[in-house]
Amino acid sequence: MTVAEQKQFLDAAKHSHNYAQYALILETGLRTGEMIGLTWDAIDWEKHTLTVNKTLEYRHKQGVWRAGPPKTESSYRTIPLTDTAYDILREIYDTREYRKESKDLSTVLTFMDRKLRSAVRPQTEDRILTKTMINNYAKNKLLPPPEKKRYSREHLLMLIFIYYFKNILSISDIQTLLGPITDKYFKSMTEKDMTYIYQEVFSMEQTQIRYLEKDLMRRFKSAGEIFEDADPEDKEFLHQFSFICLLSFDVYMKKMIIENMIDHMNSPKDTDSSKKGK
Repeated sequence: MTVAEQKQFLDAAKHSHNYAQYALILETGLRTGEMIGLTWDAIDWEKHTLTVNKTLEYRHKQGVWRAGPPKTESSYRTIPLTDTAYDILREIYDTREYRKESKDLSTVLTFMDRKLRSAVRPQTEDRILTKTMINNYAKNKLLPPPEKKRYSREHLLMLIFIYYFKNILSISDIQTLLGPITDKYFKSMTEKDMTYIYQEVFSMEQTQIRYLEKDLMRRFKSAGEIFEDADPEDKEFLHQFSFICLLSFDVYMKKMIIENMIDHMNSPKDTDSSKKGK
């Protein structure tokens, strides 16, 4: 496959539950049996390498899977991992304890703390989420109740959305925003489920990061061009102060836009009735 064909294939497969496996095979050149036969001891996280020393194959006559050595001597090899391959394996490794379908609340709290810890200040020691918080989310219908006190993958994805939204939106606004998502996608039996929603939304991150970096540099430069007549000992602080003001104004304006959009979501009937009155 050419690079263009690989990209076209991955674009078509990005909603598949096997997307990570497809991407890993293309990044490493592993055969299917070599990939499914991988064990964690084959990966050197420090050197960013993967050693192929076993394979897994299905014996149709016996009806069993069998682990064994690679087919030939040349199949024994050590593969340098690309950044993409490393990230795929690291994500699977870091979440290996939490990818079962059902989890109790304490496991959910531990997973969320590890997943979102990078989003808070380093000195923050409080847990990202608490049992009380999650119970309140369920009580306020932000989060569907667990089944027999067990939480699914869909619950984890919903909690990630709630965590990000709660920093800027009210509970009622989050209800308005997530309600339609929960109704249609939470227990969807099609490929367009909560995983689909999560992957689509967070796939924008990489494209936005580069733009954000350039925008921040532009704003920082603008903030440094004022207070030229300030006392020398005050300039650094005033430049930082003006930069924070610029960022705060940006956050404030975007928050207003979001709230206005949500208000519009809340009043479609009023809009329709006003049109009929005219």
